[in-house]
Amino acid sequence: MLDARERALPSHAHKIGKKSLERLERDVHPPQLPVKSESLDLAGLPLVQVGPEDRTLPATVDPAVERGKRTTWRSRSRISSTARTRSPVASDVRLAVEDAAFGWIQLSDNRQDVRATLRGGVMGYCSPSYEFYTGVEWKTLKLDPDGNVAFDGATGWLSRRECRVWVTSRVRATAKPIIPGLLYGFRTRCQGCRHDQLHVLTPDSNWGNAAFDEHTLEVERGKSQNLDMAISLDKMRRWRKLGVKTDFKRPTLGVQLSWAASESAPSAIYYVAER
Repeated sequence: MLDARERALPSHAHKIGKKSLERLERDVHPPQLPVKSESLDLAGLPLVQVGPEDRTLPATVDPAVERGKRTTWRSRSRISSTARTRSPVASDVRLAVEDAAFGWIQLSDNRQDVRATLRGGVMGYCSPSYEFYTGVEWKTLKLDPDGNVAFDGATGWLSRRECRVWVTSRVRATAKPIIPGLLYGFRTRCQGCRHDQLHVLTPDSNWGNAAFDEHTLEVERGKSQNLDMAISLDKMRRWRKLGVKTDFKRPTLGVQLSWAASESAPSAIYYVAER
């Protein structure tokens, strides 16, 4: 029996509400689909050496902000990108990642998309009277002609007085396709770190509007980790802006990584199914 308020609604309103709830339930709790797992060749994924994060603040240097000229983002790891400023005294500055095709860049809590067809970047403000730093972070992807994905992820600080960025950590890697068009991976090894890490790149599977997800799993003896996700239709539309080609529309996928104490090497599997 419908109450008086429900009886007052047009008949199609009940159908729309029901379909919306069914869709939400399917996205949050995807059905258990019959899937077959495949072996993931960890050793076949690229291994990238990364340095430890530089946790010290950059030393003070003379300002290099000039009207109409490009100022270089400086870093201890000899990495540079560019920004453009408007004023020699106090200025708005646009921070952008060079040669980036897909992803995001963030200054403090302001995150902006990176697209090959957009100017892109995030706006900040610099002034000689400012004596503080603001956190900067970016993650971008770019599809290469061989079907691999170039990953660039970094964190650093923007000096508001000098209008320069110091990069404290950065990972650049070529991710190989695990599931072409959908799932890509690479490994990192850090000097002084206890374990290698497996990095998995996928479409965004969260509630936000991120361009993509980077998942990190520890390659550690005696440890097992699972990664499971359901990708919505809207997230797949956004993911295709990277330039990948895939027939999946609403996939459910996952990765399992384990290294038994009695085994000499870790093992991994992955699965994917269309919902």
